[in-house]
Amino acid sequence: MILILKDKATKEQIQEVTKIYEGYTKVVVDIEQSVLAAGGEYHIDCEEALIADGSDQSNLWGSAQGKLTLLGLRITNRQQIIYPTK
Repeated sequence: MILILKDKATKEQIQEVTKIYEGYTKVVVDIEQSVLAAGGEYHIDCEEALIADGSDQSNLWGSAQGKLTLLGLRITNRQQIIYPTK
């Protein structure tokens, strides 16, 4: 299952997207729209979901995250990075 997240992930959402790889998930972020897609077996699964949702491929960045990290991710499109919230 691929989830497109515009806000902080809930514990239930994290449990859902970490089913394929226990405690770990693939993520792709649209740095322009500040949207994150998580889940699936491959990064391309998240990328395709974001493109179908209107993202431009040139704004997409991939990563992989553990459960605890995903709970605290914040996206900043100005600096074009992902970093943990405080």
